Amino acid sequence: MPSVPLWALLVFALWAAIVALGLRFGDGEGGGLVLCHFKRLTGRPCPSCGSSRGVLAALHGDLVEAWAWNPLVMSVLGILATLTLLRLATAKRLEVELDPPARWLLWSLGLVALAANWWWIWDRA
Repeated sequence: MPSVPLWALLVFALWAAIVALGLRFGDGEGGGLVLCHFKRLTGRPCPSCGSSRGVLAALHGDLVEAWAWNPLVMSVLGILATLTLLRLATAKRLEVELDPPARWLLWSLGLVALAANWWWIWDRA
């Protein structure tokens, strides 16, 4: 069975601790503790705002609400979960090599997706 990278476990543990603190000290309606420093400074959401609420909605089985909170993050998490399950099922590591034009195109599409996602979140705030 392939091992899970230590950095991935640490990122997940940090995120889980932040969500736990938010749930503990927030009001449960999203109006309590503001965890996002960008939102705290500007009053507007950052590109990842809603991710924690989306994950909580997904854990409660409401995938539509989860996706509505932050479409990009929820889509990426779904893809990563699928790839992780495939890695565990096949015990093989997925490696993709891209030539420079394909890498440039992928980065460009990623930036467009990030901008569209931020617009979606900004419009909902």
